[in-house]
Amino acid sequence: MKITTRFILTLSVFLLILIGMAVSLIYTNHQVERLYQQDEIAHRIERGTDELSYLTGDYLMYGESQQRARWESSFASFSEDVSGLEVEDPELQAIVAHIEEDRARLWAVFEDVAGTLDRYAQLPDARLDPVFTQLSWSRMEVQVLAVAFKASLLSQKLGDQVDRLKQMNLVLMFSLIGIFGLYLLVNYYLIYRWTLRSIAELQTGTQIIGSGNLDFTIPVKRMDEIGELSLAFNKMTASLKEVTASKADLEREIAERQQVESRLQAVMESSPDAIYLKDRDSRLLLANPATFAVIGKPAEAVLGKTDAEYYHDPATGRAIIENDRRIIDSGRMEVVEESISDEKGTRVFLSTKAPYCDPDGRVIGLVGVARDITERKAAEEALRESERRLIGVLESMPDAFVSFDADMRYTYVNANAERLQAARREDLLGKDVRVVYPDAESYKTISQYERVLREQQSVTLTSYHAGFDRWVEVRAFPTPDGVSVFYKDVSAQVKAEQALRESEARFRLALKNAPVSVAAQDRDLRYIWAYNQQSMSPDQIIGHFDHEIFTAEEAAHFTAIKRFVLEEDIEQREQMWLDRPTGRMYLDICWEPIRDQAGQVIGVASATVDLTPIKLAEEVLAETALKLERSNQELEQFAFVASHDLQEPLRKVKIFGSSLQQKLQGRLDEESQDSFQRMLSATGRMQLMIDNLLELARVNTKGRPFVPVDLSNVAAEVVCDLEQRILHTGGQVVVEALPWVEADPIQIHQVLQNLIGNGLKFHKADTPPIVNVSSTIAKSRIGKGEVVSIQVKDNGIGFEEQQFEKILQPFQRLHGRSNYEGIGMGLAIVKKIVERHHGEISAHSTPGEGSTFFITLPAKVNSS
Repeated sequence: MKITTRFILTLSVFLLILIGMAVSLIYTNHQVERLYQQDEIAHRIERGTDELSYLTGDYLMYGESQQRARWESSFASFSEDVSGLEVEDPELQAIVAHIEEDRARLWAVFEDVAGTLDRYAQLPDARLDPVFTQLSWSRMEVQVLAVAFKASLLSQKLGDQVDRLKQMNLVLMFSLIGIFGLYLLVNYYLIYRWTLRSIAELQTGTQIIGSGNLDFTIPVKRMDEIGELSLAFNKMTASLKEVTASKADLEREIAERQQVESRLQAVMESSPDAIYLKDRDSRLLLANPATFAVIGKPAEAVLGKTDAEYYHDPATGRAIIENDRRIIDSGRMEVVEESISDEKGTRVFLSTKAPYCDPDGRVIGLVGVARDITERKAAEEALRESERRLIGVLESMPDAFVSFDADMRYTYVNANAERLQAARREDLLGKDVRVVYPDAESYKTISQYERVLREQQSVTLTSYHAGFDRWVEVRAFPTPDGVSVFYKDVSAQVKAEQALRESEARFRLALKNAPVSVAAQDRDLRYIWAYNQQSMSPDQIIGHFDHEIFTAEEAAHFTAIKRFVLEEDIEQREQMWLDRPTGRMYLDICWEPIRDQAGQVIGVASATVDLTPIKLAEEVLAETALKLERSNQELEQFAFVASHDLQEPLRKVKIFGSSLQQKLQGRLDEESQDSFQRMLSATGRMQLMIDNLLELARVNTKGRPFVPVDLSNVAAEVVCDLEQRILHTGGQVVVEALPWVEADPIQIHQVLQNLIGNGLKFHKADTPPIVNVSSTIAKSRIGKGEVVSIQVKDNGIGFEEQQFEKILQPFQRLHGRSNYEGIGMGLAIVKKIVERHHGEISAHSTPGEGSTFFITLPAKVNSS
């Protein structure tokens, strides 16, 4: 777009903005003027209501036609103002409508009041009632006030609208000013971008080209007047460049050649190597200072001469000339070693020689560079000598040694490596180790060689080589051309270490499972290791001293003991209470000296056993024993009361009852006689119950010491005691050979008598009882030693096995007294006696098939 077109568009936009601003201002001013007019009408309506209020009172007071005419004239003016209200806002229109309604009601009220006054005026001597006057005035005043209020409200609303329009007008003016300012800013930016900046770029380009840079072109961004000017300027620059290009190229080429020559001369002058140029006849044409230094003569003495003419030894010169001619004739570059001998000795040079050609490619001479490698040759010879010595060392060393190149091929194998791998070095050299040992176990080791080659870091490992059939310590390190590896047979060492680790693992497992905390300290009493500690982790102990772990009092006590162990070389042991965060602990601690191989004490080892549960159990046991002793005393007191205070009244009842029964013999009827008999029977049962209770209570308190008892003799005594019952029932008691036990003989007699007696008592009505007493000896289930199991088997009525625990309780029976005598205390006493003897009682029974009772007692006496 042309600059002229842009200017016209910009001016048009400016005119449109001005027109918009003018129209907006005119419209808002018109609205303000109209609202001012409506506000003035509203104020006139307010004033009209005041005048009507005044005229209403005057008219009602005097009732004259003149006052009426004035009121009507004022009302007409008021009505004209009301009709002149023209508003657009719906809210204001509603207020105007209310004013119109109030105006109509005011006129209607006035017509009504005026008509009434006219009628009163026609009546002779009529007087107007003051109440009517007051009421009429009030009616009209209400309408007037309503109109006045709405007119005031209308005036207020109109004033608010005027204020809003003024504010809007002010905002509009500022907005238009801002838009105008923005327009000016944008217009300036566009003019700067389209015109001024382009002119500045054109000016800058002119300066650049004026400085001699003919390659610069002014960018053409728009095809306007400035763009056309830039195109013309670029064409002019291109033409100027064509004119000056040849001159610049020539000057640049000359400068570059001078620079190259200068650099070449600098290189030749500063190079420590001899650089020279010869013709086809080996005459020296050009050389640097290093060349003259090698020859040992100045430039004027050697230039234009051959090597045979300026070297001290003619043979040296002829050998060099021969090399030169061979290279010139072949036309190929060669690298040769040449020796030069003079009064200083023989020096060796590494010469790089190449044919020197003219622009047509014809060989016209020779150019060469010679470097003194005398020291390097000496170093190479020394290196070869060193390699010979190294090979001698490698061959004589006890370890196996091999080297690989970058492709993992053998490059060297010493004699021990041959023996270790059971292969000749001729069969290994040049072969890939991965091919020689393809097994998976060897591949793990070979992968470490590859890692050394890849990361250029040494690796040491111990691995089992299936190919060698032994454990080998491998040390691989990188070399410039591959990897070198030392092998050491450590099979014996590995086996010893494995045995040591297994032993250590068993030791640690034993420590872990043992309730012992162990630790060791050096001579400075610093902890060097700790294991199985309860209240602290090993990390909290190792490296610390006692005063850093224990309280000051505990640390001082422990330190004194450990110093004594270190100095006196004597073991110490102590049991003590210690306060810990988890509670009080009762510990058994043993300190022993640690000795080195020479027997010198180098530290202290401690072993700690937590005896807290045992100590607490002992305290609980002591307290329980005390309670048991008090309970036994109370039980003895009860037994005393039962044996004296309870039995004495019972005996009197029995004696007096028996005496009274004898005195009244023959004088009582049958029912009274039966009652006396029942009373005496009940007294006997109570006597038996008390006796059995006393017997049960005295099992532990009145028991005798345990002595060796022959159970066979005890069983025989029981059978003798039960002889009458056996004869009465027609039964049979079979006693097999029984062992000896340590027991209370009286109580064991009571056990067998109760069990055998029950077998005779609880028999079937039509079957004589048979009781069999036998025994077995077996290993104890809960500890070492043997136990004696006594079996008492009968063929009686039996019982349900789930009732077994019930019949072991005092006064528990499975049958009525009318069927079988007794009060249910026999088995309870048996259980109590067996428990006192640290034994057990059990039974096997089936209803109708008999029962077998098992009494298990410790066999503490040899049956022999």
